[in-house]
Amino acid sequence: MTFARGARHVTFRLRETAPHGVVRRRDDLVYTARLTRAAAARGVTLAVPRLNGEAWSVELEPGEAHEGFSRRFNGGGMPIKGGPARGDMVVEVHIVGA
Repeated sequence: MTFARGARHVTFRLRETAPHGVVRRRDDLVYTARLTRAAAARGVTLAVPRLNGEAWSVELEPGEAHEGFSRRFNGGGMPIKGGPARGDMVVEVHIVGA
């Protein structure tokens, strides 16, 4: 972004950053939880990072989480331009290792 004022120019470079593990998909924020099969089988409580530095506590019951599992939280994403509505926060599970 460049602003010109007379013969002087000021340039700003903006970069969007998010907490580790969170990516933006349009107005939604997507957090990918990487779990072992054992953790998914016994159930876990995830600390899902938010943009404001806080975290949501998301409990996955024993056996509930599996590869491709996702849970959507309405209104937990980015603000939607032109209104008070927000995208969603989506928690996805990826099974890793043994």
